[in-house]
Amino acid sequence: SEELKAKREYSFNLTRAMWEYASRHNDRFPTNFEQVTEFIPPEARKQTNVTPGQFVIVYQGTTTGIQKYAHPERIMIAKERQPWKNSDGKWALVWSSMAAGEVYSPADGKFDAWEKQHTIPPEAQKE
Repeated sequence: SEELKAKREYSFNLTRAMWEYASRHNDRFPTNFEQVTEFIPPEARKQTNVTPGQFVIVYQGTTTGIQKYAHPERIMIAKERQPWKNSDGKWALVWSSMAAGEVYSPADGKFDAWEKQHTIPPEAQKE
């Protein structure tokens, strides 16, 4: 759907902005989206139905810290605050990694185990 596409693109633009922020701030990711607004492309900021408030920052470590993992492209950097029902009736959640904005829609509607596999624990984010 167009809404899903917009959310995926926006989440990836947020993540790219977070990487840009880190490159200018001693390799450290931001703690809030206000810090990255200037790095979000103007065309992405013009979207009216998707906002940073719909997302939460999951990873707040360093760019070198995330790259120590075997599959850094599968680590969640940001995600939607709330899952929502997709057009197929399943619960869905848009998230972003360093590779892309993606959607996860588990058959059973449960996100916890999957999120744990794609998240670096907060204590491991401190370097």
